[in-house]
Amino acid sequence: MAIRYKALTELYQETQRSVTAPDQWRAFLASACRNYRLSFDEQLLVYAQRPDATAVLEIERWNRQFGRWVNRGANGIAVFDGEHNGKPRLKYYFDISDTHEARFPRPVPLWTVREEYAPDIIETLENSFGELERKEDLEKLNQRYLSELERSAKAHRKFSRWMAGLCTLLLLLFLAYLIFFDLPNPEYGIIRSEAFLCYNKNLFIKP
Repeated sequence: MAIRYKALTELYQETQRSVTAPDQWRAFLASACRNYRLSFDEQLLVYAQRPDATAVLEIERWNRQFGRWVNRGANGIAVFDGEHNGKPRLKYYFDISDTHEARFPRPVPLWTVREEYAPDIIETLENSFGELERKEDLEKLNQRYLSELERSAKAHRKFSRWMAGLCTLLLLLFLAYLIFFDLPNPEYGIIRSEAFLCYNKNLFIKP
């Protein structure tokens, strides 16, 4: 069953709150790295619905680019359609496990870390977080990296709440202007009455 926009918004907000826990953040990174081309919002929603997804695309791109058909009855992964400029709507991704090869399939480049890349990865991480005593012991470096990511995630959440509060304040100021100032066009009377209802409703919004 297709998920609705309101339900997806609630799922996104709940996941955004819970993902900053160390275990959740580690699991999210494992999911996000497999779909690194997606935006953060899409990665978060993919993790919330299908944390085991390895490669996701829209049904049309599976068909056109890789010659794969989506299995009958497969459930799509709902995300916000950021490329649509009209009414807010959703789009759906399907994992490669939800597809099968058509007549002329093409290889799907799945993301993996090859062993020969390990020295370069370790060097890059050490340059950012400090040198390790033993190259084979990555746990210490991993914990420091996760701590930095958790701090960044908390800062992002704090900024998001601040922006939500600012947007609500600006909305209330605009509605107050429509309500309490005389507007020359009589048609604005309808706008004023609608604004009054919206103003009273938004007084109770908490970012």
